[in-house]
Order: sequence, then C-alpha cells, then structure tokens
Amino acid sequence: NNNNDSPYSPDAVESSMGMGMGMGGGHHQDSAFDEAACHGGPFSSVELNELSFHCTAAGSSGNPDDIGTPQSKGHLGAWASIDGDLLATLTPMLQAHVKSALGVDLVGEGRKVISKSMEAQTQKNRRPTITINQWMMQIGKYAGPDSAPLGSLGTQGEFEPGGGHRRLQVLLSGLESANILLAIMASPGIDRRAVEDDAIEACVNLIKNHIQKHVSPSLSNTGHLGIIAAPAPTKDDDENDFDYDMENSTPKPKAKRYKTVSPNRGTVAKSLKAVYGPLLSTVGTFGTIMERAEAFIVVNEMDDRLLFTLSAAALSSLTIEASTVVRADVASLASIVQVSAMDLIAAMFSRYPRHRSIIVEDLFPLMLKLPTSKRSLRTYLVKKSVASSRSSSSSSSSG
Repeated sequence: NNNNDSPYSPDAVESSMGMGMGMGGGHHQDSAFDEAACHGGPFSSVELNELSFHCTAAGSSGNPDDIGTPQSKGHLGAWASIDGDLLATLTPMLQAHVKSALGVDLVGEGRKVISKSMEAQTQKNRRPTITINQWMMQIGKYAGPDSAPLGSLGTQGEFEPGGGHRRLQVLLSGLESANILLAIMASPGIDRRAVEDDAIEACVNLIKNHIQKHVSPSLSNTGHLGIIAAPAPTKDDDENDFDYDMENSTPKPKAKRYKTVSPNRGTVAKSLKAVYGPLLSTVGTFGTIMERAEAFIVVNEMDDRLLFTLSAAALSSLTIEASTVVRADVASLASIVQVSAMDLIAAMFSRYPRHRSIIVEDLFPLMLKLPTSKRSLRTYLVKKSVASSRSSSSSSSSG
C-alpha cells in the first residue's frame, strides 16, 4: 500500500487533489470560480473521476471471488495508509460538492421551464422563452423567433439555455463526491478526522433527495404530478377594469392582465423525458453510493436521526413502479435501486437491534402498496456472494 506507483498511493491521491486545492498552476487558479460554478465545488469532473478510480482500486482486489474475504479487507483498508492531514483536507472539499448538489431539483426546475414556455405561448406579447431541450443541452444554441438570448430571462441563470445541463453537472459532481466520501469513511482503520458528522449528514440528505426528487419520478414517470392547476380567471376579472384608489377616492385603470392557463400534464409528462434520461444515467453510481452507505453502517456508529432519515428514504424506493414509457430498460434500473435499498435496510436491521421494531413498523404500511398479483410480482437476482456463502455453509454443516 505504501508503493507510490499504486493507484491509491498518497502521491496518486495528492496529484488528483492538486488542481482542486489550487496547486495546479496559475491557469487553474484563474478558472477556479468557473469550476465551482459548473460543478458546485473546487474539483472538476475529471478530478472527481480520478479520485473515484482510486476508490475503486482501493476497494477491490480485482477478483470478484475475493469479496468478503480477508484479501478484500486488506484492499478496503488502503485509504488508511493515506496521510491523515491529506484526508482531512480532502473531505471538506468533497463535502462542498455534496452540499451544492442538495440544492438541485432537476425535475422540479424542468417543470418550471416547461410551464413558463407554455404560458408564454398564450400571451399576446409573447416573451422570449426556451424549450426544455434547449434548457438541457450542453451548449445553449438558439433557433426561431421566440428563442431567448442569453441574459434575457432575468438573473436566474438556471432558466437560461443550457442551465439544466449546468445544474445536472452540479448534481453529478455531488453524487460522485458522496460516493468518494462514503468509500473513504467506510474504510477500516481510517483516520477519524476524515469521518466528519457534517459530511455524513450531507451524504445521507443527498441520498434522500436524489431518491425522492430524481430517481423515483424518473423511474415511475410521475414528475408531472407536481404541476398545480392555475386558478381560472373569473368573470369579475374580465369586467372590472378599474382598481379603486383609496388616497384620491377615484377609480384608476388596472394593470394589463394576461389570462393564464394550467399547464397540460400530458404535455409536461412528455417534455420531462428530456430530464429523465440524464437522471436515469445516474442509477449505476447511485447504486454504488447505497452499497458504500451500507459498508459505512457496518463499521461505524451512525446518529439515530440520520439513520431514520436513511431508512425512510431506502424504504420509499421499494414502492417505485417502473414505467416503460420512459425507457425500455427502466425495470432493470429500478431493480438496481431497490436491491441496494434492501441490502441497506438489512444492514441497519443487523447493526442496530434496538431499532428493529421501528424499521418493521415503517415497512408494514409499504407492503400494502406493493403489487400482489402473480403477474406483477417483482423478482430480484440473488447476489453470487450470498449464494456462495450459503452453499458453503450448508456443505460444511453437512460434512
């Protein structure tokens, strides 16, 4: 582990941290603000990918059959060989990305973009507007007479062309950072300075938010249900064209009004597919985050409040009904999330006997929402490592 050529050696980790810590030269220092704006923290996506690679290298021996064996535990402890001061510097930087991602609600923001676009179409003096596809594209290109030039939609940059893509990058960076943080904090023998309560809380809240705001509506095609119908204009609104001026006791003309319409949920549901696609691409990373949260629970004591928050979020994912309207492989993606959630709940149940009754009480109401007909029953693949351990234990007992 002390070999500097190792992918998780101190030199390798420090080189990945270098640019994010301002050690990458003047050019990077000049662009530090841009990186923070695009990714929600000091690291670029390339740097986060490099750190994620170190986590993968440190967490696996490269042999799937070694999972759960002493050989695997030796590799999991590789982060313990990294200097404690270096890790204590790294974790707050990663935490900044996680906290930035907590402020992202891509489905909710996408609904607002769609609603504004639909409302603009009903007004006589049509304001510049953007489509959901323009909002989600990587480079803001504009076409047509009603397209919005950059800066024309006010100070809220998230509703500019390309704003959705920028928000997505903040979310992706936050998820990757939470993935790295949990890998570090779950490593045996790690310097306790790297296990900060604020970092744990940020990771737990990001897991909860991502399930509720992104994963669940994307898998089940329910993001459009957050649309609230606008009140219809009344007859008085059309007939009474004057307001009463209390100071001068005289009527005065009302400000020009435009009739608003409630966004059609069918149109919103169809348009939100432009948001669902990129969000569903995060399921693989999110499954790894859940697995590393499980590993963290096994080796660390977690605050009861955070434990219940994580438990409730994991349990809520079990009620997700995958909708093939979004994507053909959505059922397999839902299975990844739900299997990871069940493993996480099982780890909590095993680690904290005093909370078992509470977990069971929360689980029973959810069981009433699950499908019961034979045609719609869900099936899950059994992990190879679990099956192997059971077979080996049964053979040893018979022997």
